[in-house]
Amino acid sequence: MFRAADGDETLDMVRKEKPDLLTLDIEMPGRNVGEVFEMIRKDAQLANLKICVVTGRPEMRWLIYQRAVKKPEAYTPKPVSEEPLIIAVRKCLELSH
Repeated sequence: MFRAADGDETLDMVRKEKPDLLTLDIEMPGRNVGEVFEMIRKDAQLANLKICVVTGRPEMRWLIYQRAVKKPEAYTPKPVSEEPLIIAVRKCLELSH
């Protein structure tokens, strides 16, 4: 597991580590999360990265969902609790419940 402090660090980390899954917090500091999401989706090497959006402010999901790129595979609310997070991760990774 890796943790990034902001949008730029997130981009650097996913390019370097190539994870199977990224949880992307809509309220992360730094670069606009919509831009980070779109940059990942438009990057040929990262376009198929599974992404689970995390937010305590569902009204802010438009920052990601209104982009003209492939939508995130899952969404989970804050505060993050174990069961909804596991369900979202399984959905992202296309695992049976």
